[in-house]
Amino acid sequence: MLIRMDFADVTVDRASSRPVVVLRDAENRSLPIAVGFREASAVASARERTTYGRGNTHDLLRLSIEALGATVECVEVCDYCDGAFFSIVRLRTSDGGSIEVDSRPSDAIALALRVGAPIWVHEDVLDAKGQVEDPRDRWRVYLESLEADDFGKYQQ
Repeated sequence: MLIRMDFADVTVDRASSRPVVVLRDAENRSLPIAVGFREASAVASARERTTYGRGNTHDLLRLSIEALGATVECVEVCDYCDGAFFSIVRLRTSDGGSIEVDSRPSDAIALALRVGAPIWVHEDVLDAKGQVEDPRDRWRVYLESLEADDFGKYQQ
């Protein structure tokens, strides 16, 4: 079974100092995927819709797919094995055919964000590597990050 996920964030894992792309579903389950610094930048720039004068690899891929008359139907994070996530980009060809292209999750997510394609995660991957987030955790982390100066005139 496939679970629809949305891009939630690009953050840094405190323990490893590695960038992490976080996907989240409607039930507040999250899937953190460790990526490289360049990959994190590509995902973040896609999310922010940052454009560069000549584009980047993901823009080239998007333009190539469009030039061939195909569309990105969706991306799927389909497996986790030996410490690595695996994904596919599912393309719909101009004649109605379907093509699956093996991809790193970071590239698939960056492409999906650029073209507005849905992101799916296989349920067994989410069950094995997903996390259930308590919304209070985010609030707690925010509150713990505050400094006395953040309170301005309301200090005691």
